[in-house]
Amino acid sequence: MADTVRYMMEEMVPELEDLVKQKYFSKQEVKQIVKRRQDFEYLLKRKAALKEDYLRYIEYESKLEELRQHRKAALGEKGKHCCSAVPRCARLQLLISHLIGAQNNERSAK
Repeated sequence: MADTVRYMMEEMVPELEDLVKQKYFSKQEVKQIVKRRQDFEYLLKRKAALKEDYLRYIEYESKLEELRQHRKAALGEKGKHCCSAVPRCARLQLLISHLIGAQNNERSAK
């Protein structure tokens, strides 16, 4: 489990570096983001991940994206895409698809 989470976190490094480079978040804020994401990843990798864990992670990522967009607008960057956009969208889609899969498995087991 720890290896899987560590791999997931390593995959996030380019995205997080880009967020600092674009000045959307400070290094200290990125450290907090890493800690929160790591905590969420551990929750989701346990044997029986709860639907609420997925929902909290999705909510966290959505709010993080709103904050990024707000800061992007404050910096006056309209329409500029950064390389960290694709992983963020893919992570949210993956979380949602895992949540749907978990709900379908619950229904099948009943």
